[in-house]
Amino acid sequence: MTVMRTFQTHLFDLPPVKALPASGELLVSSPFLEEAYFNHAVIMMVNTPEDNEDGTYMGLVTNLSTNLTLDGIIDLPESVAEQSIPVYCGGPLSMDHLYFIHNLGPDILGKTTSLNNGLYIGADYDTLLTYLESGYPVEGHLRFFLGYTGWGASQLPHELAQGTWALSSAPSDCSELLTLSGMKAWQAAIHRLPVKYRAFKLVPANLSSN
Repeated sequence: MTVMRTFQTHLFDLPPVKALPASGELLVSSPFLEEAYFNHAVIMMVNTPEDNEDGTYMGLVTNLSTNLTLDGIIDLPESVAEQSIPVYCGGPLSMDHLYFIHNLGPDILGKTTSLNNGLYIGADYDTLLTYLESGYPVEGHLRFFLGYTGWGASQLPHELAQGTWALSSAPSDCSELLTLSGMKAWQAAIHRLPVKYRAFKLVPANLSSN
């Protein structure tokens, strides 16, 4: 344990993140964060103090896959249920709530909330259902989540200062966030960060086994 602490503290000693995220930006977890929901996580911020009055932060873990499919959570027409649309875990809070992000925009899904990066969150359910029933593609365009991740007004700034998260803008091609999952998504996010973060890829994926 002492060796690992030294390994973390000195070899990967990075300055704390002082900037605060806005909606549409990404939090990329440190490889030393072993909590199940956040291990090698890429989190899309969907609500920040710029968007609310209570100073809190809300995000969705974009790359944590589950064994769930959309038809196992909500009633769907047979033609949609047969698509076995995957559902991801957005975080440990409100896991009885379904969320989705997409790159289809208001022209296709009607009223929706922009995340300022080419992605949107939410839309009218009936319009969404019409899109799915029509057989239009889901992969690369829509991603569904159960639950979300949240922080109090001072909690996230503290974690950023501790180096728990790196802060990143979204990729220029946001379909990446609706296509990649697991370690591939995390590694792609690390690659977009400043070079000083690249050494994170050297850390074993499962620290507890080393």
